[in-house]
Amino acid sequence: MAVPKKLGAKWIHRVQVDGRRVSGTFDTKAAALAWEAEQRVATPKGKLGLTKTCADAFEKYELEVSKNKRGYRWEALRLAAMAETDLGKVKMADISTTHVAAWRDQRLKQVAPGSVTRE
Repeated sequence: MAVPKKLGAKWIHRVQVDGRRVSGTFDTKAAALAWEAEQRVATPKGKLGLTKTCADAFEKYELEVSKNKRGYRWEALRLAAMAETDLGKVKMADISTTHVAAWRDQRLKQVAPGSVTRE
């Protein structure tokens, strides 16, 4: 959590909310902390996930994380296959353990348990 900093007679506060940086200048530290609370309430945590699907998350993971791994090719294929399933169509804001369990159970009917664990 960011902390307000005193600069001369003013308080400067910078926070990052859902990947967006915002800042403000205030007369008191209490005003800066109250502003931070407003910013966090105004931008709910799940806001960015309201329109993004799991398939979008899989694609982002592939581009940002998997590409740096030695097994990138195979992991990219697994992620693309998962994006094509019903799990890939679920919105990130709506995802729950029941979605993942349903995907797991369906996948266990097709491949060995070790493959499901790997995926």
